Amino acid sequence: MGAVGNLENLYKEQIDFVHLDWDDPDSDPVIEHYQVLRRSTYILLAPDGTVLWQWVGPLDELVVEEEIMKALERYPTN
Repeated sequence: MGAVGNLENLYKEQIDFVHLDWDDPDSDPVIEHYQVLRRSTYILLAPDGTVLWQWVGPLDELVVEEEIMKALERYPTN
């Protein structure tokens, strides 16, 4: 299991993880809206859809978790 899967297991009760299929035309509006140019693009969004953090390429799980924790502090889920 990769970094995203590990973090999804840890934070699935607090964050909605959405996986887009690059080859599925139903994903096109989201891909276009957030200007996703490559398959390995990761975006952390605020509840209002504002981009809080974006990364392209391999992920460092500790860096991503730090960004998730910052987002949860700013936007508590309780």
